[in-house]
Amino acid sequence: WLYEVDLEQVTIRRLDAGLGETPAALLTGAADVLDHFEYRGSETDGDISWLRLEPRAAESDFSGVELGFAGSELRRIFLTDRLGQRTQIFLSNVDNVTAVADEFFVFQVPEGVDVIDADDL
Repeated sequence: WLYEVDLEQVTIRRLDAGLGETPAALLTGAADVLDHFEYRGSETDGDISWLRLEPRAAESDFSGVELGFAGSELRRIFLTDRLGQRTQIFLSNVDNVTAVADEFFVFQVPEGVDVIDADDL
């Protein structure tokens, strides 16, 4: 479910539809990373080991992804878009063990909002 408040619209699309080409796919374990991203090298800077990847899909919104690990824990994600703008995400206190119940992700469509099922298009 993608809720665009300003458009008063909700778009429904399967999570696996197109996820493989996005940096989010790197976090889900849903696909083989190297099917969708090309390895561009690695280096260590202090206590962070960096892995550089580029999306294989020419139409990707991103030109590069850098993942920073402290040991086996992901601590930083740097994304570079096609315009050269960089988004930096810093992670701390990450819990990779706790399961989250499906009921936590129930979305209620607000009244008056249009719903588009992208899987039916």
